[in-house]
Amino acid sequence: MYCHAIWRAAKRRCISSSQFGLPCRNLYGVKVKTDWESLLNYLDTENAVELKVVTGVISKKVLGNPLEKYYVVDNKAMLDKIKVLTRHADQQVRANSRRVLHCVGVVPKRRPGIRILSIDGGGTRGIISISVLKKLEALTGKRVHELFDLCIGTSTGALLVALLIAQRKPLDEVLEIYLELSKEVFGGRSVLAMGRFVWKQHRYSTQTWEEVLQNTCQEHRMADLSCHDNSPLIAFVSSVVNHEVVHPYVFRSYDLPYVSNKKEVYRGGYVHYVWEGLRASTAAPSYFREVALGGDVHVDGALLYNNPTALGVREAKRVWPDDQLHCVVSIGSGKLPWQYRSIEAKPPSLFDTMNHVIAGATETETTHLTLTDLLKKDVYYRFNPNIKEITPLDAINSEVLQNLILQTDSFIRKNSSKFQSCSKALLLEPVDNCHKTPTWNNINKLLGEK
Repeated sequence: MYCHAIWRAAKRRCISSSQFGLPCRNLYGVKVKTDWESLLNYLDTENAVELKVVTGVISKKVLGNPLEKYYVVDNKAMLDKIKVLTRHADQQVRANSRRVLHCVGVVPKRRPGIRILSIDGGGTRGIISISVLKKLEALTGKRVHELFDLCIGTSTGALLVALLIAQRKPLDEVLEIYLELSKEVFGGRSVLAMGRFVWKQHRYSTQTWEEVLQNTCQEHRMADLSCHDNSPLIAFVSSVVNHEVVHPYVFRSYDLPYVSNKKEVYRGGYVHYVWEGLRASTAAPSYFREVALGGDVHVDGALLYNNPTALGVREAKRVWPDDQLHCVVSIGSGKLPWQYRSIEAKPPSLFDTMNHVIAGATETETTHLTLTDLLKKDVYYRFNPNIKEITPLDAINSEVLQNLILQTDSFIRKNSSKFQSCSKALLLEPVDNCHKTPTWNNINKLLGEK
């Protein structure tokens, strides 16, 4: 299914050294030179086996050393040939070709208009997002991965994106996996969890969580997620905390288009393993240990972008600058009804102050209110049910989770017309009232970009 299959097979059948840096390769009985000029010439062959090898070598070179991508970016002849090969009859040739294009920031659009899915963080409250997506699938008659062009998630939202979009699992199966993983990871609560928190500053076993993610995602890299036919772009968000300023990091299944003399504001990459991206995005402080990757220390993306919708809009703007927004679907993990209560005017304790800081950092509705003002009503849809009481990120009690599902079902019934409107927008072809690109400047302001 993924491109790694060809590399494992190639390694078994390779006659020469396994390092692609050598000037010559012999795979599947096909001997090829690996310099760029030779690879360009090989792309003219009509032999499917040779094309598997050649596109595979190009893909491996770009993934192994991101600097190699600039040769492809600057070579229009190679780009044109690889674009044609994305429609080749052989599935592996198509997969290799798509991965090359995505790694160099050239992402052809599947259809007019941009459809974005954004899923908030929220721990086990992610079952709310699953219920909302079930309703959208029922109304549209299509799977989630068929509805959107770019899918972005933070923390538990990233995990849902990986299961639904990358692995294309049905929602019922995702719910089962989700509940099983929650019990496996959050099952060791009470005395053991508090003891670990006292000694290690995190409540749950990071090793257990990493093993779960590795078993779920195997050895696939982010770039491999672009190998599916008609695959949406995928992004996970984490927060990097070991620099002077805390900033987001975007784990992408693609790269952003190269723009000369312009440094990308939001760092990210496609070379990480999928499980590493999920591990970084879900490293909630006090729940799991932070993770170090390539000189950066990552924690939960919720620290900066618990609602990553605006970031997803900006990613889409960078990838497809000439396309218009057609539909933006943002799904939350539940919120408490806002109430103003007058309390005694006195300085808060340090504990209360820290709680307020965390609550402010992970708050999601400010982004929603801003996007409501920036985007048209028939373009932007936010689904975030009110919940009756605070539900912790690590809730695994079946009664608590069932209550969340029941409250979400009630929310769906009360907002049936909004769901109908959203499903129609996802299915309809874009018309002139799609959201125009001048608002990209407003999106940049929202993200704090100069």
